[in-house]
Amino acid sequence: MFLDLNSKKLYTDNGQLIKQMFCPKTPNWEEFNSIENKPYQRNCNHCKHAVVDTNFFNDKELLEMVKNDASVCFKVSLDQKNVTIIEEDN
Repeated sequence: MFLDLNSKKLYTDNGQLIKQMFCPKTPNWEEFNSIENKPYQRNCNHCKHAVVDTNFFNDKELLEMVKNDASVCFKVSLDQKNVTIIEEDN
């Protein structure tokens, strides 16, 4: 996966857009409500949407999640092994 920090867009390794991420709040994973038996998912305290930790999933699985629920949000850590960060100045 690739995360473009300027556009906040998450792409597959093949360049397909998974989702453009946007949150008007400053989310904090530790403050979200945990879900029993789902360590990779929490619920946002502000908007009540599911927030999924992308560290546990591949491109195809994330695309499927967005297809099934366009409101799903993603947590991406800058040090994740399965994500390449793009920081290009335009």
